[in-house]
Amino acid sequence: SNEPLTDISSHIGYLDLSSFSKAFSKEFGLSTFEYRNNKAIVLNTHIDYRVSDEKKIITNLKPKIISIPDKKVCCINVVGKYGAEGTYKAWDELGDFVMKNKIVGWRPDVFAVYYDDPDIVGIDFCATDLCIATKKIFKEEGRIKAKTIVGGKFGVFRYKGSYDYLWELYNSIYKDWVLFSDLKLRDLPSIEKYLNFAHNTKPDNLLTEIYIPIE
Repeated sequence: SNEPLTDISSHIGYLDLSSFSKAFSKEFGLSTFEYRNNKAIVLNTHIDYRVSDEKKIITNLKPKIISIPDKKVCCINVVGKYGAEGTYKAWDELGDFVMKNKIVGWRPDVFAVYYDDPDIVGIDFCATDLCIATKKIFKEEGRIKAKTIVGGKFGVFRYKGSYDYLWELYNSIYKDWVLFSDLKLRDLPSIEKYLNFAHNTKPDNLLTEIYIPIE
């Protein structure tokens, strides 16, 4: 629609554009401006996984199949248990670096690339790249590196809830979808994209997209 955003926000019950924009960003992981100015974006409104009040995973699988380009990122490699304290410290370090060097815009893509199965390599030896997308060239510093993440075709699953359940979701994806799908996997790591990653976001409201590489 070419209707002014202020009119749209008013029509659907928001008191002002700011409130509408915040709600839109929280739900879809991008701004109203980004969506309106990029016709290639298809909003993923379906939730494949969510957590019930009884803390059980509720499944409604309708993954989105998309192709994405290679993406240049600023990243830190972390080795250890997925989601351990060292991971959160690394995120803070990465965030401080990109802000200090002004190499990202508002609401950049934030994601992690997971390389290892803890059942195979051991829980303390899993490698992860924590990434923030950037189009700017920057000088690497310490363990902060520039890297290109390989794009291509992916099956994308959307999850709403605490990060504590993510490993359970992977088991479900491979058991309930991959085994019964005609699609073949590519020999690439999975990716988690964090749509509203922030320290002040309530765990039940976190939105995560899991990207499974397929041929």
